[in-house]
Amino acid sequence: MKKAFPQPFGTNDNRERMDIAEIAQANLADVGIDANIEVVEWGAYLELTGSGNHDLFILGLSLGTGDADYPMHMLFHSENIGETGNRSFFQDEAFDAMLHEARIEQDEETRLQMYVEATEYLNEKVPTVFLYHPDHLMGYRDEVQGFWADASGIYQLKDVSLEQ
Repeated sequence: MKKAFPQPFGTNDNRERMDIAEIAQANLADVGIDANIEVVEWGAYLELTGSGNHDLFILGLSLGTGDADYPMHMLFHSENIGETGNRSFFQDEAFDAMLHEARIEQDEETRLQMYVEATEYLNEKVPTVFLYHPDHLMGYRDEVQGFWADASGIYQLKDVSLEQ
């Protein structure tokens, strides 16, 4: 007998996320779970996920800073539950303390290890499931100077020049 989620499986009207929802729906059906997809306009979707009125949802995040604190604090710290980012409504005092200690640590190697431990802790608790992380591949000729991409994969073209 199939188990149905009492609320729809939400996603916004982004083609990539709709495709992911369809794949997840098929995978859930393979294990006897009937998940109905509800595609919602972006603003309404943010309101829906921010209110916690969901069982399953798909979102993404671009890491503009390259620092682990940015996504971990926003997505999982108890003070960010709801619309400010923690849409899984994960609340864990031990994890909050881990993030605080990592945030104030001055030694970069120690700080990195603290975030590794926080990540391992999250993997044990499983407040969310990360499906994939895209690779940002780019190529350019030797004559192109000053080109680079930030941690989100966004091309930085301000100081690009061609060397003859």
